[in-house]
Amino acid sequence: MKDSTKKEIRRCVIIVVGCIAAYTVPSMKGIAGLLADAALGVVYVALAVWWFLPTDDEMEERNPGYKQRKKEKSVLRREEPEPEPLSPELTELAEKIRKKLK
Repeated sequence: MKDSTKKEIRRCVIIVVGCIAAYTVPSMKGIAGLLADAALGVVYVALAVWWFLPTDDEMEERNPGYKQRKKEKSVLRREEPEPEPLSPELTELAEKIRKKLK
């Protein structure tokens, strides 16, 4: 995904959250309104932090080789050892349990 696309997505998310908040929060009264205001504050702080996180291109400018390391890490995470097959006794037991549960 391009960084400009990421920035557009971030902008759209913040606008949508703002519109929802502007529509719903003022209509709430009492403790519900206070809780909604507090929740909205927490969401806006999280969105502000997310907004200012550097994109991949910005990280590449600051730290050469960032994208390559990121790709290598994502590839390494997917390589998991194959689980060993169950013994025949355990397979039979699992089938019996499955039949009883049906």
